[in-house]
This record gives sequence, structure tokens and C-alpha cells, in this order.
Amino acid sequence: MHNPLIPTIDISPKTPIKLCYYHNLNGVRGVAALMVVVFHFFIYPNANYLINLKIYQKITEFGQHGVSLFFILSGFVITRILINTRTDQDYFISFYRKRVLRILPLYYLFLFVYYNAIRLLDKSQNVDIILQLPYYLYLQNLTEILKIHASGPGHYWSLAVEEHFYLLWPFVILFILPKNIGKVIVVVIILVLFIKYVMLSNGLSINYFTFTRIDQILMGAYLAYLEFKNFFYKKNSFNKIMYIGFVAFFLSVFVYSLSDYFFFIKEMIKYLLLGLISFSIIGCLIMLKKENIVNRILLGNFWQYLGRISYGIYIWHVLVLIILNRYFVAKILFIDLFMTLTLTVGIAHLSYFYYEINFISKKKSYN
Repeated sequence: MHNPLIPTIDISPKTPIKLCYYHNLNGVRGVAALMVVVFHFFIYPNANYLINLKIYQKITEFGQHGVSLFFILSGFVITRILINTRTDQDYFISFYRKRVLRILPLYYLFLFVYYNAIRLLDKSQNVDIILQLPYYLYLQNLTEILKIHASGPGHYWSLAVEEHFYLLWPFVILFILPKNIGKVIVVVIILVLFIKYVMLSNGLSINYFTFTRIDQILMGAYLAYLEFKNFFYKKNSFNKIMYIGFVAFFLSVFVYSLSDYFFFIKEMIKYLLLGLISFSIIGCLIMLKKENIVNRILLGNFWQYLGRISYGIYIWHVLVLIILNRYFVAKILFIDLFMTLTLTVGIAHLSYFYYEINFISKKKSYN
């Protein structure tokens, strides 16, 4: 039975199709990017404000999980593309070429600007090239495991997780029959929980390591599998996805309220639950009609614009915070926040329309 929440599209699980583009999810990227910027603004203040920042820090703490939304979106978008192109002759070349053109130019430009800006701002902060190298090789989130030293932009850990996923996942999709992808994802997520248990038992951090954070990307991949299986067009599919989100939310509240005595349990399952919440949000948005009020907002020019430049917003905001905190602190909370957001969006705009677009246009020429 057709789900009345979404338009009918002829999708056969056996035949590659021209994938529809969910424009509302582009708006979600804008929301996720601003969530991270606001979180970092309040977590790393460099001024003595007259108001109690702890209240605002508690309110905006959830902003750090904008990364979870990015992970779910990445897993969904990449997996649906890979499933649909797995029989193409240039499957690997086409995929990696497009990922390189979209990701690497800005990734390496920012590293160059960041390290030179740090040196100019404070000569004593000149970072040795050996400490930079892990960032250039996408090893910045593996330093604890590999026992190597590194120094660079802290938010780059999530880019490493995504890049490792991009490197490995095309091989999985190619060699596993599409009908078995869902089972593989569930098995790998269980394996991730086991890795978390082992690492936490040995006093290692699981916050940034690829194989303890990839579960959220795999949840996004599972959404792509559900799309492939036409799940979104079945009766009560919307309610089922929404129910998962509600259960995960209430479990998250319960786990968060546990005392530090249950720290181990909280660390084990917190990202799993947060991932399921984001999984539910994205899944519901996929099924909503364009006329729904949430979609009308996400499809508005403002959020579509921010979604378009969201990669740049995420990349550049840390450097903006460093510069503003050092030289342009107004010591009035909301003025400083406004300056941070405005300058970040401004630089991301210039970055996208005068730099990134040159590579994106080449990427589109391969479609």
C-alpha cells in the first residue's frame, strides 16, 4: 500500500534508477553546520561575560551532535549512490573521482591556511611538519591507536572518519548482494559495540576513532538499504521510523541522567542512541510531503543556501573562532555570537563560490 506522505516513484530493487534528490536534506546540512558552530562558540569562550555561560553551554551542548546528522546523511547519500552504480564499468573511478573533487581541495586549503595562520598569530605555536603529517594523511583520529603525535584542527577528526568510510564502503557494496546489505550493516554495528567495549575496558577513548564512530554512518547506509527495499512506500513506515526516534530519545534522556557510576554503560551506547535519533529524523524527512511545514522551512532559500555551503561552514568556523577570540571580542555575548556566525558564513560563501565551485563543476561533468 502506498504511503500517502510521499509521492509515488517507480523504483525497482533490481534495476538501477535515476536517484531523486531530497532537497530538504540539503537544508538539514545547514542546520547541522550551525549546530556545531554554536556549540563550539559556547564551549570555547575567550571572554568574561556578565551572564552565566553554564546555562547556555547546557542548552547548546546538543549542538555537537550536528556531526551525527552529517554522518547519517553521508551514509545515506553515499550508499544509495553506490547501490545504484555497483554494476557500472567505472564504478570505482567515478565514485572516488567525485569524492576527491568535492572533499580534498577545501580540506587541504584549510590545512595550509590554518597552520600558517597559527604561526602568524603566535610564532611560538609554529607546528612542526611531522606533527602536521597525520592530518595530511587522514590519520588524525587514529593517533592514540597508532601511538603517534599530531597537532592540528580538532574538528578534522570527523572528516577522517568519513574519508575512511568512503575508502572501504564501495568494496563492501560491490561484493555483497544488495539484498544482504542490511544484514551486513547490523552485524558491523554489533561489531562496533564490541570494539567500544574492548577500547573502554583498556582506558582508550572511543569519541574519535573510526571504528567506534562509524556506526552512525552505517545507520545512514541502512536508510539507503530501506529505500532500495521500497520500505518508505509501505504502510506505517513513517510511524515505525518515528517510533525508533522516540524510543532512542527517551533512552538517551535516561542514560544521560545516570550517575557517573554508570559511566562505562553511558559511553558504550551514547553514540548508538544519538545515531538512532538522527536516523529517525532523516528517515521521517525522506517520507514527508513537500507541503509539510518542516519541509517548507528546510526548502526555504535560507536553509538551502546554508546547506549548499555547509562543508565550508564546518571547515572554516574553527579558524574564525580562533581569530575572533584573539582580536575581536566585544564581550557582549550575542554580538560575539553574531560576529562568529556572520564571518563564518561569509568565508564559507567566498570559499564555495570562488574556490570549491571550480572543482564541483568538474565533478558534475562526470555525471
